[in-house]
Amino acid sequence: VGLPGRVWRAAEPRWVAKIGEDSEFPRAGVAARAGLTSATAIPIIGANGVIGVIELLSRTTRPPDPEHAQELTTVGRQLAHYVARVRAEERLRESEERASAIFEAALDCVITMDHEGSVVDFNPAAEATFGYSRDDAVGRPLVDLIVPPELRATHRAGLRRYLATREPRILNRRLELEGCRSDGSTFPVELTVTRIGGRE
Repeated sequence: VGLPGRVWRAAEPRWVAKIGEDSEFPRAGVAARAGLTSATAIPIIGANGVIGVIELLSRTTRPPDPEHAQELTTVGRQLAHYVARVRAEERLRESEERASAIFEAALDCVITMDHEGSVVDFNPAAEATFGYSRDDAVGRPLVDLIVPPELRATHRAGLRRYLATREPRILNRRLELEGCRSDGSTFPVELTVTRIGGRE
């Protein structure tokens, strides 16, 4: 509707030198009472088209100015990049919040480690099962926490082999092994090892 609607449809700046002479300016009366006589509007164009319009009104009559229009178009593009970045950050934050909620509520133990074998995260189920708090576990070698002593050399060798060859011998398979609690007691565990994204 009005000037913003025309700009949205055309996806380019539009000028109204005299608001009172524009029959498609719904707020002409309000503008006149405020002493506003001219207007311009610029589109904010994102990757998939116009995502918004900025309308500027002035008390000075301003005829169309191509150079000024180009400057405003540049501002519109910069705003579009900013909006896209903010939206991407919001989606990422929402995704991380959902993942965190799932991680915390999971009944299964969920433990993440980096390419050096150090614990990155340790969910509440893992705390209850293995007897370590998250603060105690994060940053320490996973092998020293939950792998029985007699299996640690095999675990370390397997991690070194994977990092050197990228051959996924145990990834995404259900394995039945022995786990070790903080008090040294062992128990049977069923686990799956998964690589997350493109991380090492």
